[in-house]
Amino acid sequence: MAVLGASARRASFVLTYAFVSLGVALVSSRAGAQSSEADDALARERYQAAVVAFDAGSYEAALDLFRGAYELSPRPQLLYNIGTTADRLRRNVEAVEAFEAYLEQAPNASNAESVRRRIEVLREEIARQRALEEAAAAAAATEEPDEASESRGRKRRRVIGGVIGAVLVVGGGVALAIGLSQRGGSSYQAPEHDFVIQTLGGRR
Repeated sequence: MAVLGASARRASFVLTYAFVSLGVALVSSRAGAQSSEADDALARERYQAAVVAFDAGSYEAALDLFRGAYELSPRPQLLYNIGTTADRLRRNVEAVEAFEAYLEQAPNASNAESVRRRIEVLREEIARQRALEEAAAAAAATEEPDEASESRGRKRRRVIGGVIGAVLVVGGGVALAIGLSQRGGSSYQAPEHDFVIQTLGGRR
């Protein structure tokens, strides 16, 4: 009889423990769902604010808001929007990183091919800019320390000035290109699709 009593107590304990564990799991699941819904709601607010900022030409603010939305709700569409906004700011490296991450998460997206083409264009721009920077650094490194000869000094200044001028022309073209549909005289190629896409149930 004592053995049966002990067995019954053990069975009761196991059953009670199972019910308690199930209750804890249900509460945790409910709390997790509520947390996810709250994150999505906040992400939606940031996304909508980012769209307003983007349409107003406030690309710095839009970029921060899109990134904030992605941290709360990591949807691939937000990565595309981050890349597009960074592209507008001519932050080519950041744009490429965002576009590549977008393609990793959404390789079969309807705009995947145009994004791949844009990545190639941006990589060419990155390589061109690095070449200009390296040329400027090389010109500065080979400058002769002897300042005795005025003619040599003028020649060096012309060479360095030419390199710096080329860099300034590229930089000026970059600044002028932002927000313009025509980029005359610049190597910059405008993207095929220069807008952000809808997500999080928000408006475009």
